[in-house]
Amino acid sequence: MNATRLSAFALIVALAGCGLSPGLMGGKASDQVTAKARTGKWWAVELHTHSSVKEGKNTISEIIRMAKEQGADALALSEHDTLAQFAEASFKQEQDLTLLHSTEWTSKQGHIGMHGPALLGWTATIPNTVTPAEAIARGYEGGATLIVHHPFAPGASHWTGGYDPRLNALEVWSGHYFVPDVDEEAQAQAFLTEDNQRSIGLAAEQGISWWDGLLKRGIRIPITAASDYHRWPQKVTEPCTLVYAPDKSENSLLKAIREGHTMGVRSPKSARLFLEADVAGDQSFTGVPGDSVKLTKPMALRVRADNADGDSVKLYTKAGLFATLKVKGKSWTQVIQVPQDAAYLWGRMDGSLAQFKL
Repeated sequence: MNATRLSAFALIVALAGCGLSPGLMGGKASDQVTAKARTGKWWAVELHTHSSVKEGKNTISEIIRMAKEQGADALALSEHDTLAQFAEASFKQEQDLTLLHSTEWTSKQGHIGMHGPALLGWTATIPNTVTPAEAIARGYEGGATLIVHHPFAPGASHWTGGYDPRLNALEVWSGHYFVPDVDEEAQAQAFLTEDNQRSIGLAAEQGISWWDGLLKRGIRIPITAASDYHRWPQKVTEPCTLVYAPDKSENSLLKAIREGHTMGVRSPKSARLFLEADVAGDQSFTGVPGDSVKLTKPMALRVRADNADGDSVKLYTKAGLFATLKVKGKSWTQVIQVPQDAAYLWGRMDGSLAQFKL
């Protein structure tokens, strides 16, 4: 399988809501977006959590309840190296929240999230004694959607496998998960604050830089954000991924993720950054993150932000930082022109306080 290469097209990507919004990226001519109106919406999807089935502190039913309360539409219980969660009654009986069939392959060389209904046919997980390349090969052959987890996480779980064209996405923004098993809230919050300021923020920036470096090399791969929830004081959906899809079925959501229709947000209800391309040249703005558009002239891009007054938006192309914009007001919109030679475009939105930076 060959990597998707950026050519004479542009791709939109976004990291939003004090997060990332992947932008319009290049692709094959067959990937081009037309001016046809879309039918879909942004769904809040949490792709990386752990329950008491294996190494988490909360039961599956408790995590499902918290995910609903926090505004999630879909949830992955990506337990470490097991499929036992699928047999749990609370998993099988859930009707409102879309539950993805997921597992996390773990090793000292990195972790991979594996998702999709094909996992129901697996008789066992992939041994964590194989190499990252072998794990990718087995997951790919098994029909899973593959996402590299926390590639630059501190400790022994950082990713050492590099880029592989069979990977479907990179989790460039991961929540905190090294919270010690403590009972006092103040103590737990102190650990969380210290680590967030020191290492988790740095890990996210390194993940984004790696991904942007791949784009510069002409390699297109989608991004995700996830909490990697293990225990309080984490929140199940902070951060999470918004996925643009026609419905919230497992197959629709995973297909949209593979196509790059994703946006990282601090939480389902936090500020959001939208990048929309004027594909037809008639101010209809039908292009969304993950789309490819052939550029024969500069293209209008509508940049929108909700609930982000005072935040800063930065837009990047292959040449580097393209524009810096200041959000003014609760519902803010600005239209700018993207140069014909952009190759790709992605955006991020940061708050003024350190804890609201990606």
